[in-house]
Amino acid sequence: AAMGNLLTVFTDRPIRALYLLNFALYLTLFGYFRMSLVYMADALHMAVGRSTMAYSFLAGISLFASFVLVAPLTRWFGLKPLAVGSAILAGSP
Repeated sequence: AAMGNLLTVFTDRPIRALYLLNFALYLTLFGYFRMSLVYMADALHMAVGRSTMAYSFLAGISLFASFVLVAPLTRWFGLKPLAVGSAILAGSP
């Protein structure tokens, strides 16, 4: 039964589009967090200790947003508008 449910990811068009979008968003976030250290070292010429502290600060902001801000914002705006809006804001320069 589990494999049958998993196959719906590939056969059901709306779910396939959602999973593709979800994959793209996670790939983007993963790339951001991986390349932020490279950017800190190359462009900002940060030492290892300072870039580690900055990276920890970014991780702390993400942790705070995930556990403290998301629940109230979801109640106020709804899950879909919040997800779309945050994806747009995260991609804007």
